[in-house]
Amino acid sequence: MLDEIPPEVLTSVLLLCNSEQVSRVSLVNRALRAATRSETLWAALYLKEFNELGFEHIEHEEPERTCRERFMARKKVCNLVEEQLRSMAWPTKRSECLATLCAMHGPSANPETSQWAWSHIRECMSSPHIGNNFFGNVAFGNILQYRNLESMRECLLQKQLADDALGETTQRPYETTHRARIELVEEGACRISCMVDCDDMVSDDEFKTAFDSIAGEVTRRLSLDPEARAAARMADEQNSEQDYRPALRVLNDFLYSPPPPNNDSSDLCESLLHDQEMPTTGGLGIAGNRENYYSPGNSSISQLLKSRKGIPITLAVLQCCVGMRCGVPVEMVGVPCQFMTKVGTDSSPYECFSDNFDGGTLLTRPNVVTMLGTMHVDYHPHLLQPISETDVLLRMCRNLMNIYNGLPCNKEQLLRVLDMALVLQPENLFMRQLRGRVGLAREEFDLVINDNELQKDEEGQAMVQSAVELKAQYEKAVAVQQRRPRAVTMQVTGHAFAPGDPEHREPLFHVGMVVTHMRHNFIGVVYRWEPKYSSNLEWNFRLEAQEMDTWKQQPFYTLLVHDDSVARDASFTSTCVAEDTIRRMMPGEFGPVGHPKLAEHFIGFDEDSGCFVPNEYLRYRYPDDLTSQGPSGLSRLTPLLSSVTATDDGAAPDTARSSSSLTHDCMRMYIS
Repeated sequence: MLDEIPPEVLTSVLLLCNSEQVSRVSLVNRALRAATRSETLWAALYLKEFNELGFEHIEHEEPERTCRERFMARKKVCNLVEEQLRSMAWPTKRSECLATLCAMHGPSANPETSQWAWSHIRECMSSPHIGNNFFGNVAFGNILQYRNLESMRECLLQKQLADDALGETTQRPYETTHRARIELVEEGACRISCMVDCDDMVSDDEFKTAFDSIAGEVTRRLSLDPEARAAARMADEQNSEQDYRPALRVLNDFLYSPPPPNNDSSDLCESLLHDQEMPTTGGLGIAGNRENYYSPGNSSISQLLKSRKGIPITLAVLQCCVGMRCGVPVEMVGVPCQFMTKVGTDSSPYECFSDNFDGGTLLTRPNVVTMLGTMHVDYHPHLLQPISETDVLLRMCRNLMNIYNGLPCNKEQLLRVLDMALVLQPENLFMRQLRGRVGLAREEFDLVINDNELQKDEEGQAMVQSAVELKAQYEKAVAVQQRRPRAVTMQVTGHAFAPGDPEHREPLFHVGMVVTHMRHNFIGVVYRWEPKYSSNLEWNFRLEAQEMDTWKQQPFYTLLVHDDSVARDASFTSTCVAEDTIRRMMPGEFGPVGHPKLAEHFIGFDEDSGCFVPNEYLRYRYPDDLTSQGPSGLSRLTPLLSSVTATDDGAAPDTARSSSSLTHDCMRMYIS
C-alpha cells in the first residue's frame, strides 16, 4: 500500500518529523526506507536543524557527499560536543574534556569540523539546558584561550624562522627590524586583549582598521607640519640620522590632545574601533587611567580604544603601532614604574623620551633621570635602553598577574595569563611552578600532571607527585562516598547517627539544601559534605575556629554563599561549616538565591522541596541525597536564572584551604 503513495507525499509527511524520528521510520520497511533516503528531505532537515546558526543552504556544496551524509557527520560532531560538556560536570574529567574540545579547533583539525563544533558550542551557551549553558561558556573561554596561545606560538615561530634564514651576520636596515618587532608586539597585544575581553572581543581586523585610521590622520598632519618636513628633507639631503622629535610631537598631539569642542564623545569612541572619519582638528583625548589604574581592562588594547584610557604600557603600544604606520620609529623603554617610549639612539643629539601617561610629555635624558630620582629608583644607563618585543609582552602579562592576584578569587584568569607568559618564556621555571600551584588550588590535577617541564627540578617533581596523590585521593573519596549508606530515617532537626559508629553522626542536610548560618545569618547552598572534619576541607577560620576541637566529630558542609553575603565581603563566596552551626531554610523563608557557580553544580530548583537539584556528577557522588528528604521530583523544576549561569570572573574556586594558602603565599612572594 505504501508503494502506491507518491514519494512527494511521503517526503512531505516526513518533513514534519525530526532527524531521530526519520531514522526510526526508516527501519519499518523498504518503502519507508527508500523515502527516507530522499536528498530533498535531508536538505530540508539540515536547514531545519542548523539554519538557526546562520549557515547558508548546503545543497550541491559538496557533490561527493550527500545531504544525508553531511547531516549525519555534523550531528555526530554536535553529539560529541554535548558529550564532552556533560562529562565536564566531573571535576577530574574536566581537563580531559577541554583538551578534546580544543583539539577539535587545533591546526591539524578539519576546518569544517572545527566550524561545526564552534557553532554548536555557541548554541549551547544560550541553551535552556543549564549544564550545557554553563559548561558551554567554560569551553568557549578555554577554546578562545587555546586559539590565542596557538596564534602567539605561530608568530614567535615565524619570527624565529625569519631570523634563522637571514643569519646572524646579515645586516638588515633598521626600519625593517623595527617594523618586524612592532608587528610582533601588535599581534601579542591583540592576543592579550582577547584573553582579557573574552566576553566582548574585538577582531584583529577591527584593531588594524583602528590603527590604520589613526595613522592616516597622523600622516596627513605630518605632511603639513613644517618642522617635521624640514627634518625629513635635511636627513635625505645630508644622508644622516633623521630628527624624529617633530614627528613625535605631531603624533602625541593627535593622540593625547583634547578632542574638538563640537565632537561628541560617543562618536569619537566609535571612530576608534570602526573605519570612520578621524577629527581633522584637535586630538583623540587619550589619557592615563588614574581613577581606575589597577583594572584588568587597562591592559587591553580594545578597552583603550573604547574608553580612551589606559596605563603606560598600553599607551606605549598604541603609540608604537601608529608610529610604525606613519614612518616614526618609536622604541619602547622599560623604565621601572613608568613605561615610556623614545626616538633616537643613546648617543644621538635627537634622543627624546615620551611620557605617554602624562599626556605625551616630551623629556630629555636628564629629565628622565630626575624623574627616576623622585621615584627612588637608582639610575643606570641600561634602564633607558629599548627592550625586546617579548619583554614588552611579558611585562603586560606580569601586570595582569599582579592585578588578578589582588582581585579576590580570580585564579581562572590568572591561569590564562600564566599560560600566555609561558608561551613567551617557556623556560621560566618560577612561573611554571606558580601555574602548578594555582592548578592544585583549583583541583585541576591533570594540568600539573601533564606538564612535563615541571619534572626538571625537585620542587616540580614533588608538585607533580602531590597532584597524582591528590587526584587518587579525590577519586577514592568519591567512590567511597558513593557507596556510603545513610540512615534510613533522617530529620531536618535533631541528630541521627550512622549505624555502628556512635561517634560520627549521619549528615542531617544533603546536597542542594538551602541553609542559613545561625550565628552570622548568611545563606548558602550545600554542594559538598563530609562525615567529619578533614584537613582537606576548605575552612573559614573567621567563623568557627574557636570551637574547632569540639566540632571535629560532626559532619561538615561546603556552601556556595548567597550573593548578598558576597556583596559584604567579595572574598566570601564559598565556605565550610559545621552541622551544629546551620539550619535548613524551608520554602517561603528565602527569596531567589544567587551565586555565579550554582549552574556548575545544579541543574535547577525544585519548588516543592525548596532544594536545588544536583547535576549528574553530584547525584553519582551523593546517590542517597535525592531519596532522603531531597527534591520530590522534577515536575516543578525551575531553571536557574541566566544571571546565575553566566561565566564567573570573581567566584571563589572550590579549593582546599592548604592549597589556597600555599598559592597565596607564593603570589605574595612573587609580587614583592
